[in-house]
Amino acid sequence: MKQEQQTRHFSAMAKRYGIKDVERFKTSARRYECKLNRLAVIICNDSSLYEWAQEEFDRVRDRAKATLSAYCRFRKKFLGELVFNKDPRGYSMKVEAKDLGRGIWTDWGGYGIVAPSIKDN
Repeated sequence: MKQEQQTRHFSAMAKRYGIKDVERFKTSARRYECKLNRLAVIICNDSSLYEWAQEEFDRVRDRAKATLSAYCRFRKKFLGELVFNKDPRGYSMKVEAKDLGRGIWTDWGGYGIVAPSIKDN
């Protein structure tokens, strides 16, 4: 993903959900995405930490919902479309809607990615 694509993505997210402070939303969302993805890897690979990682994933998920929705003017819409994925092969935070519109980066399944990495192509 190029810088222009990321800028276009977060502008489209801001428009859809009424995000007031896009830079802070982006920073928080990337941090939660990385944390949730690390936990998803542990859930898949480390049987000795499986239960801890499941519980921690749920705690971080709840904090992510509260924190990220606080940036949104259309909070109910954001929370209604926000989904979490424990499969470490993809992004952990996604939005599910039939009409995501232009600009929002999507995965192969058509889900919108909340916090795409600039390193993805």
